[in-house]
Amino acid sequence: MSEKFKFIMLIDDDRPTNFLSELIIKNGDFCDKVESYLDAEDALSFLQENSETNELPDLILLDINMPGMNGWEFLEEYKKIKFSENNTPVICMITTSLNPDDELRASKIEVLSGFYLKPFSLEMLQEMQDSIWKKQMVKD
Repeated sequence: MSEKFKFIMLIDDDRPTNFLSELIIKNGDFCDKVESYLDAEDALSFLQENSETNELPDLILLDINMPGMNGWEFLEEYKKIKFSENNTPVICMITTSLNPDDELRASKIEVLSGFYLKPFSLEMLQEMQDSIWKKQMVKD
């Protein structure tokens, strides 16, 4: 396995989904800290308040369809945050959406590193991690 994440943030309005995702992450020993947000606005506030600290997640797992602020709206607001250099979280979208337009839309959003279909799994997380570390090695 590659280097562990320090912090993974889950943004999904479904409590059971967050619970299962946390179990997968913890049981797979993928990170030291996992935090779930049922509301995208709360997650956005946390990111804005910590944008220049070392308290940011390494990885954000984002749902699309949520009440209030959905995943697309979250991404628009996220793009406005000024993060300190080399401290920008990686975002992967995880969804039940089978709409090909959603995947196409996601592929055009620069801040997104991946688009995955639920159910979330250990294999999916491993794939994300491998992809993220490969991109990091290319940047460095």
